[in-house]
Amino acid sequence: MKPRIKPEYSTIQNIGYILHNLWHWNKKLYLLSIARIPVLVFLPFLGILMPKLVIDCLTEKISLWHFVSVVALITLGIVLCNVISQSLSGWISWNVTSNRLRYLGLLYEKIMDTDYENLESPEGKKRLEKAFQANHTNSNGTEAIIEALILLVANFFGIVLYGSILTALNPLIIAFLLGTAVVGLLFARHAQNYEHQHKDDWTPTEKKLDYLIRECDDFSAGKDLRLYRMTHWFGQRFQGLLDNRQLWLKRVALRHYLADGSIGIMTLLRDSVAYVYLLYLVLSGRMTVANFTLYFGTIAGFSIWMTGFTDQLSKIQHMSLEICDVRNYLNMKNRDNREEGTPLPEKKSWPCSITFEHVTFSYPNGERKILNDVSFHIKRGEKIALVGLNGAGKTTCIKLLCGFYHPTSGRILIDGKDMTVFNRDDYYQLFTAVFQDIHLLPVTIAQNIAPQLNNPIDYDKVENCLKLAGLKEKISSLPEDVHTMLVKEVNENAAQFSGGELQKLLLARALYKESPVLILDEPTAALDPIAENELYQRYGKLVSGRTSIFISHRLSSTRFCDRIVFLSDGKIAENGTHDELMKKKGKYAKLFAIQSHYYKDDMDTTAVGGEQS
Repeated sequence: MKPRIKPEYSTIQNIGYILHNLWHWNKKLYLLSIARIPVLVFLPFLGILMPKLVIDCLTEKISLWHFVSVVALITLGIVLCNVISQSLSGWISWNVTSNRLRYLGLLYEKIMDTDYENLESPEGKKRLEKAFQANHTNSNGTEAIIEALILLVANFFGIVLYGSILTALNPLIIAFLLGTAVVGLLFARHAQNYEHQHKDDWTPTEKKLDYLIRECDDFSAGKDLRLYRMTHWFGQRFQGLLDNRQLWLKRVALRHYLADGSIGIMTLLRDSVAYVYLLYLVLSGRMTVANFTLYFGTIAGFSIWMTGFTDQLSKIQHMSLEICDVRNYLNMKNRDNREEGTPLPEKKSWPCSITFEHVTFSYPNGERKILNDVSFHIKRGEKIALVGLNGAGKTTCIKLLCGFYHPTSGRILIDGKDMTVFNRDDYYQLFTAVFQDIHLLPVTIAQNIAPQLNNPIDYDKVENCLKLAGLKEKISSLPEDVHTMLVKEVNENAAQFSGGELQKLLLARALYKESPVLILDEPTAALDPIAENELYQRYGKLVSGRTSIFISHRLSSTRFCDRIVFLSDGKIAENGTHDELMKKKGKYAKLFAIQSHYYKDDMDTTAVGGEQS
């Protein structure tokens, strides 16, 4: 049997959290929600009170004017309550969505600000998926709980009002009605707890379904889907996942069905006993007809209030579990230093030196060491190449250096200071990088190169960076030059670039940001041999005044660097210049010899037409 998982926050805590945020975000919505409660209570009560007053007026033979006045006053009250209730209900329903959107905004802010480890870790991904599920539609807790709280409080005061009337009749009726309501509530709570306990069982399935839906909708994947006839495979996978998700939905629905059935039985028992008792009082002459109509309506109303109260309380408890999922992600702890921190190295001392001291890294709950006791030093302004086969740990080194990961053991020093003493956002200023992943903003080319959109763009600097990156001629050929929009999914007339051109664009972005450390992670992977050779020839100018790290698994592309660090199986296998490593005839030399069959030893001998000169 699966162990019970206790929610991180209680229902009371989550209600307080929601109300606290609502007060700060939308005081008008908060106050009008409260104003709606007395209207919801008194509207049905006036409907119950009218028959009693009419019968009393008729039996007491009062004047016609008095009779008309009573009926008119009650009718006016009912009309006013109806108008106010419908107006408030419509306004609240229209505006309450903003509450959920605020939480959605908080989730996206957390995604963009949280430690990178929280994004990549299995635990972080699971929490994020559950948070999005809990904030996905209008019926989810962050939005629907406002209406549920209004109805819960209205039901509570309805119970108090109607209960006080019934107490005058017989206090035992109240005890019996409350007892049956509690039994029904316990059944509903059992169903909700089962759903919460097993949410982790279907969250991975939801994630996979979302992936398939996104890929089918992504036109960039359409080529592969057609060429490799993957449509049938996608359909089979989708159906299999959907069947698994429906299985869990059925299990949850069965328990809610049993809970609803139990509540229905309790309601029938409750009403039957109460009505039999009323009939006994009337038939025995111990109650007037007018009072019978009042108590009959009151018992029916009390039953409705009780059912509504238990129903809304059940919904709120379920919504509270969803709010727990949202809060669990928003409150994920960060390890990065967000305090004031040590001042960064001054620009006059740039570029920076970098030291890895016995750095070891493993993913959380992972047994394999991605890096194992790695130590090396990069001098100020030195051009270093990190090379090795795929999976050797090259990119992991860079993610650790940039502060995206934290070493399992060991430390990384910048100008002799532990990287953890710097403020995280300040620390990011030290690095500019071109990673393998290509992500563009749906704005102009200039804004993509200078992505700090709140700061004015130095267009002369943009032009110079494009020239250095080898993309100036291409951009100049576009009708709107650097003002051309990107990302075709958003902008209809956006420009589209090849993979090599995109890498050059990212290089221009990296050059625009003036940082003491420049990182290039496989920057030539999508370049043709001529463009790659041109980049190598310009490399010295590109990294002038910076400490640079060039990552590649193609050994022939790193001879222009001052030093080569060769990684193998998470360790530094060899370290030195290209000539030194070739003379050692070790792992580097053997791998270089294998790759040399595919790459020319001297790229300068390649002519423009592809023929050797």
